[in-house]
Amino acid sequence: MNNQDVSLDSVDAVKVVYTGSVDHANIAYLLEIIDQINIRYENAKHIYLYIESLGGNIDAGIIAYRGLRASASPITTINLSNIVPAGNYLFCAGKCREAAFQTAHFIIHPVSWASSEDKETITPSKAINYTKLLNTYIEESKSIYQDCSNISSDQLDNTFYSKANCTIIDTTEAKKDHIIDGIAKKMITTPVSYYVYSTDY
Repeated sequence: MNNQDVSLDSVDAVKVVYTGSVDHANIAYLLEIIDQINIRYENAKHIYLYIESLGGNIDAGIIAYRGLRASASPITTINLSNIVPAGNYLFCAGKCREAAFQTAHFIIHPVSWASSEDKETITPSKAINYTKLLNTYIEESKSIYQDCSNISSDQLDNTFYSKANCTIIDTTEAKKDHIIDGIAKKMITTPVSYYVYSTDY
């Protein structure tokens, strides 16, 4: 959504609202938007990325993290309500990270991966390969979380290898763990804004 009365050179900030699952289509569109902002609005000094997501595909989340980190304009990520892996990867990509409200939460759960092959048949070799793949995802996830927080490797292992479903982190804990830098007082108004959402969300 662009304000037609605003010149490209006068845009110093852009807002992006992401509400939906983390899948390859949504992430491709999000990264296309970020590239478009960087090319079209050369004087934009801030991109505000508002996120609410129940998670999704771990590969798509990792791709989003790497793509958002490469943005020429610095990105501030804001948790609108609740963010679940792989949505946390998007949030962690922000140079500055905030929670929009005191009631916002971050949810971390054990890393999982669904194979599209032989869902009912597991051979010893496949089990070994799946374990290697899961371990790769775990190490990648730990690297991302530790890059945007002071959560220790042991704490993350307790969650990733836990029998419990998830760890829920509120804003007080998020501040303590340096996941967030502060609380956003309101949603930023910008002359240009974009929206990414899932129709079946």
